[in-house]
Amino acid sequence: MKYIAIIILSLFVAGCQGNNHQGKEGDKERSEVPQRVVCMSSTHIAAMSKLGIDSLIVGVSGGEYITNKLILNGLSTGKIKDIGYESSLDFETLISLKPDILFTYDINGENSAVIEKIKRLGINTIVINDFHLNNPIERLESIREIGKIFNCSEKADSIIKSISNNYNSLTKLTAGLEKKKILLNTPWKGTWYIPGSENYFSKMVSDAGGVIVGSKDGEVTSHPYDTEEILRYSRECEIWILQNSIISIKELKSSNHLFEDFTPLIKGNVYNNTLRINKNGGNDYWETGAMEPDKILEDLIRIIHPEILEEGVFNYFERIY
Repeated sequence: MKYIAIIILSLFVAGCQGNNHQGKEGDKERSEVPQRVVCMSSTHIAAMSKLGIDSLIVGVSGGEYITNKLILNGLSTGKIKDIGYESSLDFETLISLKPDILFTYDINGENSAVIEKIKRLGINTIVINDFHLNNPIERLESIREIGKIFNCSEKADSIIKSISNNYNSLTKLTAGLEKKKILLNTPWKGTWYIPGSENYFSKMVSDAGGVIVGSKDGEVTSHPYDTEEILRYSRECEIWILQNSIISIKELKSSNHLFEDFTPLIKGNVYNNTLRINKNGGNDYWETGAMEPDKILEDLIRIIHPEILEEGVFNYFERIY
């Protein structure tokens, strides 16, 4: 298994309950315990929430888009501060929080300069780039790595094992079934991007018993198409899965008149991951969902092969009308 590329600039080890922990003789644990944490990504918040230590968070980035209720309550009372985004980080507020640790990410080096400046302030910084991984279970390694820092390794292993077992059990339900053709996404600035078969979401669709039309075999990156090409592909599909903020068929049609001729739309089989969105547009699919691939897979099976999971409700997706 690949492991998350994590740059550990400085490492604390702490107890899950936030109490001081004295490391055993001969191991690398330290007695210092992080009590004040800043998270620059909502997925880091979700990982900490899974471990039951999100109460240690004192600072976040993009607070209006976060869906975690504990964090939202802290933001409303002032207990938790929003330090802004990397491009306009509020360093004064960050310093005032006196964090023991800061979790961040770096996309192709875009945040390197900001990370270096944070380091120069003497703030212990950990970069977690879990989004690079295209295996749904491997992305859970962020829970394991954060668990190590807070001395929650046993709990982290248990969480990952439970999710992995559930995910694998669900894949067995679709094994051997004919894969249904799935239309994915909508155009971005006039171009329709379809992820390759090795992409994170493409793999989940495959595990759910589907295949994304236009997806290039053996590739991770997305391939560009024009809408007319996708229209031809759509005639082969009965299901259309979106990954944007559209919440109605009317809104979808108004974004492009050609969509009216798409077979899945005509048949009323259009779904989006918009079930858990806050008032500002923050979507829990991209937050907690990143740590719950089994629940996303369950949703996809309900969409693609509803005959398999006749009972129950959606976790993140919904049919749009």
